[in-house]
Amino acid sequence: MISRRRRPSFSTTPRFRNAGFLLLGILLITAAFIAGVWGTGVAVVRGVEVEGNEIVAEEDIVAAAREAIAAPLVGPLPGNLLFLPRGRIVQRLSETFPRFAEVRVGWDFLHRTVRVNVRERVSEGIYCTAKGLVDDQTVLAPASDACFLIDRDGVIFAEAPESEGSLIFSLTDSGSGDRALGERVLAPETLVAARELWEGFRVEVRLGVRRIVLQEGNVAFAETFNGWSAIFDLAGDRKAQLIALRELLARELPPEKRSGLSYIDLRVPGRIYYQ
Repeated sequence: MISRRRRPSFSTTPRFRNAGFLLLGILLITAAFIAGVWGTGVAVVRGVEVEGNEIVAEEDIVAAAREAIAAPLVGPLPGNLLFLPRGRIVQRLSETFPRFAEVRVGWDFLHRTVRVNVRERVSEGIYCTAKGLVDDQTVLAPASDACFLIDRDGVIFAEAPESEGSLIFSLTDSGSGDRALGERVLAPETLVAARELWEGFRVEVRLGVRRIVLQEGNVAFAETFNGWSAIFDLAGDRKAQLIALRELLARELPPEKRSGLSYIDLRVPGRIYYQ
């Protein structure tokens, strides 16, 4: 007797059918939700509120934020709170306004409002660029190429107004080239060291400084209003160098003997060279 082998039958089990229906249902609900949000405009951004700005105009911030909001992040949904491109708004505002040290973006769904909170940079002084400004122990040229406001993190964020005086901390980077706003041009510790020299010069030496000129190798020139410069090692004991300068001026170089003075070099501990 010949027996016939049954061919296996393949059919969709209820489990797979249910999973397919569930996935289809989720897709339909999602599509309906997106269509409803898009069609009714229930989550369309109505306004932009700005907090924390002091110098940058609010209308400029709002305009830049709206430009970032207008471009759709997902499909045809520009300017919608549910698909708000917060990262892009932060990037746009940070690039447009170098004065901003921090930008935070949130939203108020009830009032359909985007909230922008900014923190502006605070100026620590004036940073100027220059090339070939310093040669050996002589400050060759008083002019600088371009000057900017610099914050405590060493970031330049705005063009500096023309000014000169012992009350304004000013430094020139002799080895710098072209700089862009928003760029970190100095390490924070270098800026702190240069400012300590500028303030210490007034306190310890009782003289005003036109500017601090930075050179490679942690060398700093403190250019006085009398035409001569003191040369410091930024990496050394700045307090000791200032005290040594004060004692030298009191002992050997009173004001009447400084008419032909060019420089005083304080970089070598225990020795002072001047000309």
